[in-house]
Amino acid sequence: MENLITTFHPTHFLQESGPHSTHYYSRRCVICEKWMSPKSNYFYCRSCDFYFHKECTTSLMENLTIDRPETHAHTLTFIRKRNPFNCDACGRVSKDVMNMYGCLSCNFFIHRDCMYLPKVIKLTRHSHRLFHTYQVPDHNTKCRICYDPFVCGSGGYICSDKTCDYKLHSQCATRKEIWDGKDVEREPEEISNSEDVTMKFSSLEEVDGKTLRHFSHHHDLIRLCVNGGEEENKRVCQACILRIGSNSFLGCKECDFALHDTCARLPRKMEHLFHRHSLTLEVDMMNIKEGFFRCSKCERESCGFMY
Repeated sequence: MENLITTFHPTHFLQESGPHSTHYYSRRCVICEKWMSPKSNYFYCRSCDFYFHKECTTSLMENLTIDRPETHAHTLTFIRKRNPFNCDACGRVSKDVMNMYGCLSCNFFIHRDCMYLPKVIKLTRHSHRLFHTYQVPDHNTKCRICYDPFVCGSGGYICSDKTCDYKLHSQCATRKEIWDGKDVEREPEEISNSEDVTMKFSSLEEVDGKTLRHFSHHHDLIRLCVNGGEEENKRVCQACILRIGSNSFLGCKECDFALHDTCARLPRKMEHLFHRHSLTLEVDMMNIKEGFFRCSKCERESCGFMY
């Protein structure tokens, strides 16, 4: 306890409370930002009105200074006060917690978690890689996810293509539902040309001038036109489960398999802002309960192709 009084919070006396204490009153730990539990061992300072877990203080005492050249050239020191100023990495102000490291000689301040922000990321919602910078250019523009403006002089993610002005807040770009958790700084860049991607992951292969082959069907397909007959009107596209309609389509002469031209050309793999990982076109319904699946986005049921 003496070490905590003199080193961690030397200005005021820290009181210690154990499990089932009535002092915590549903407070948050100012270090880890998690809610206090009646089972927690914690300290509190009445003068500053803050609480922190005993284990948080112990672990923090071992990391009051950090040398991390990839974050900053100089040693960073933990600031043992609540910090009403902006983080240089994300631009946010977290005035109710103690989570900031700083370099006074450079006037550089950064949240504890922001020190480990990935350098380069790839999101499914954008065609280029994004890299982190401590100075977002033209801060008057808005984040392309939350559409809030950038704080002047703050960091964020910008597009690796200099002709693209795509920018994101650090916290928006690294949200669990948006980022896959990978730093791709040292990974080779994947194919970025849209035509190359389409060819690589195409579902449809041309056999000759008249015959086509789709990966989902064991017979070759030919282009047919709806003739208005009763049998033709009953034809259903196997991908979207809608009627073929009045336009031309790709059909099999050996069975009743049919696809809309657009559905036949759906890519085998795609990136979509609905999900943080690449999506793969699946046509096998054998592992789906009763042959139906429910779309995770619109919640409608279908028995056609799915990503």
